Amino acid sequence: MNNIADIQAMEDGEAKTTATKEMDMVEAMMAKKDMEACITHMHKAMEAIEK
Repeated sequence: MNNIADIQAMEDGEAKTTATKEMDMVEAMMAKKDMEACITHMHKAMEAIEK
């Protein structure tokens, strides 16, 4: 599953905004090599995608 494509395919709204912000945080945490925070934000993004 491609999370970015899933988010792009979502209808505009709160869930899409949340998922986009969480994925931005995933990228930021990966850059900082903070894998625990990365996992947390990825989980939140996946929850938003499922809404």
